[in-house]
Amino acid sequence: MAFSDGNAHVGSQDGVSMLFLGDFVLGSKIAEHQRSAKDWLSKLGEKDGKFFLGADIVGMNFEGPITDRPCTAQTKICLTQNPALLFDFFRNFPMFNLALFANNHVRDAGEEGIDDTYSLLSLSKKLIAGVRENCVEQKIREQEIAVCAFDDSNGSLDVGKAAQAVAEAKLKSDVVIASVHWGIEYTSSPTERQREVATALVRAGAKAIIGHGPHVIQPMEMIDRTPVFYSLGNFLFEQPDLNHSSGLAVGLLTSKEKMQIFLFPIRSTAAQPSLLQGDDRLKALSQILPANEQDEAQNLMGVLEVPL
Repeated sequence: MAFSDGNAHVGSQDGVSMLFLGDFVLGSKIAEHQRSAKDWLSKLGEKDGKFFLGADIVGMNFEGPITDRPCTAQTKICLTQNPALLFDFFRNFPMFNLALFANNHVRDAGEEGIDDTYSLLSLSKKLIAGVRENCVEQKIREQEIAVCAFDDSNGSLDVGKAAQAVAEAKLKSDVVIASVHWGIEYTSSPTERQREVATALVRAGAKAIIGHGPHVIQPMEMIDRTPVFYSLGNFLFEQPDLNHSSGLAVGLLTSKEKMQIFLFPIRSTAAQPSLLQGDDRLKALSQILPANEQDEAQNLMGVLEVPL
C-alpha cells in the first residue's frame, strides 16, 4: 500500500504501511448507526472507495474493556464495550487489526474485564499492545515493526521503564512506534509532561509518537526529527452528542531509509466519519502542523517525509 495526494490506495509493496486513528468506543448509539447504514464508514471512501485498502496495520485506541461485566470503577465516567457488537464490528471491518489498550479506562470492569478483552481480541486475531504487554512486534515484508502502548493519563507512567521497553523493542525491530494515552481532556495544546514523555521515548528509539486522550486534536511537533502527534482526537467515541467529533488519521509508510507521513483530518457527523476536503482540510492541517512545515504540507496535501 502507498499513499498519494492524501488518498490511500494499493501501491508499492516495498514499504510497510500503517494507519493510526484516535479514540474508539463502540456504544449503543454508534451501533444503531452501524446497523442502519447500508455501508457504514462509507464516507471515508467517498473519493476512491478504498481508504483502508491494503494497510498492513490499522490501529486505534480502545478506550474501555470489551466485556458484559458491570462497571466497577468509582469514577464519574465508566466505559465498557459490548462484546457482541465488537465481534460484529470486526467481522464487518477486518482491516482494523491493532488494538491499543493502555488508557485510564482499561480497568473499568476490573481485571476480569481485561481478561474478557484479551480473549475477544485474540479470538478475532488482533494484535494487542497495552496493559499486559506494552509492545507487540510483527514482521512485514522483511521489516520488523514494533508498536508499544503506554498510559500516562494521570501522570503515573514510569517514564524510565517505558523508555526501556522502547529501547528493548528497538533491539529487535527496524521501526518502533510508541502510542501514549496522556494529556488533559478537551485542551488543544500539549502539556510539558507530554513533551517530557515524548522526548524520553524518542531518545529511546521511537520513530513516531501517536498520542490520544484529550478527545480533541492537538498539534504535531518534531522532536529530534521525529514526528510527535500529541492527540489524534476521536475516531468513533460514544458521547452524548455524536455530531461534534473531530479526529486525525495518521498514515505512515516506512522503508529502510525513510518514513513518509500522511495526514487525514476527519470529522464525524451522526457517528459517520468523513475525510475533510479542500479548504477545510488545509485549515485543519495548518492547525496541526508546526509553522515551518505548513507550506510544504499545503503543497503536498499533508505529506511529510523524515529519514530513518
